[in-house]
Amino acid sequence: MKYDWYDPNTYVSGLEIGAPGSKFTDANIKYNTLGVGYVNYLTENIKFVLYYARVINEQTQLEGYNTDISDDVMTFRVQFRF
Repeated sequence: MKYDWYDPNTYVSGLEIGAPGSKFTDANIKYNTLGVGYVNYLTENIKFVLYYARVINEQTQLEGYNTDISDDVMTFRVQFRF
């Protein structure tokens, strides 16, 4: 499991972004990510990785960012070593 966050501008938050007269854009949105993964070594040289990341953005007044957008990521990886 993994949890991380990215807040590019800690002086502004939420509904201040996109407010009339403000100069804050989507570059100021805070993101929280919760990730869960599973690793399976099939053999000494073959590894399978399954990882899901739930990305949550803060609610703003910007068009398209009024609620959490659907941007979660599911990754399935096969790695070979030789």
